[in-house]
Amino acid sequence: MKKFLENKNIIRAQSRISIGRTPSHSSALRSSPRRGDSLPVSVARPPIAVGGHRARFPRQRRTEEPRQIASFSPASKDSRPYRENVVGFILNRRNDILIMKRAGARWHWQLPQGGVEPTETKLQAVLREMKEETGLKGLRVIGVVENFHAYDWPKAPLYAGDEFRGQRQTLFFLRYIDKGLRISLDPKEATGSRWVPVSELLKWIAPVRQVMAKKALHSYQQLFKKI
Repeated sequence: MKKFLENKNIIRAQSRISIGRTPSHSSALRSSPRRGDSLPVSVARPPIAVGGHRARFPRQRRTEEPRQIASFSPASKDSRPYRENVVGFILNRRNDILIMKRAGARWHWQLPQGGVEPTETKLQAVLREMKEETGLKGLRVIGVVENFHAYDWPKAPLYAGDEFRGQRQTLFFLRYIDKGLRISLDPKEATGSRWVPVSELLKWIAPVRQVMAKKALHSYQQLFKKI
């Protein structure tokens, strides 16, 4: 009888020791502790990975947005007006487009453009600017997109002073019919010019002009239904 009680006490002691041990994560999920038993500390911890390190969920990486020139944003707090500007989308008979290499820049191709004087209309401004920058006259207007693009200047150019926050541009589609006229560049504005297929425009245009160029191509497709 004495030996039987000793064996019974040993079994109870082993039972108390097993309750104090830390169960594995899978066993903790399969069985719940009995009433009166203390919860193992490891149940409240995250699962343990191989090597004894805590398992961690991978962090979500932010997708880097492509950089681009600052465009018109209605949320801007700058109350200054935009300077009116006109852009010439000049097409020849083959529907190639005229682009110009900006003076003072190593590789900066763009569409010809210029500011609107206070005493002239936008139509007068685009015909004057195209003649001054390219030497072409007699251009025929075949389409207009009012205020198709606007952007803020990171730093205002000297000619604009501090009066304007940036430029708001109107796009003119112009047809050039060859009448023996040669392109004559204003060296202060451009140092080179070339005719390129409209489908290759974005390959030539400078990165800071890409947003405007894409909008111009979209307007071209809408107006003429081809590229």
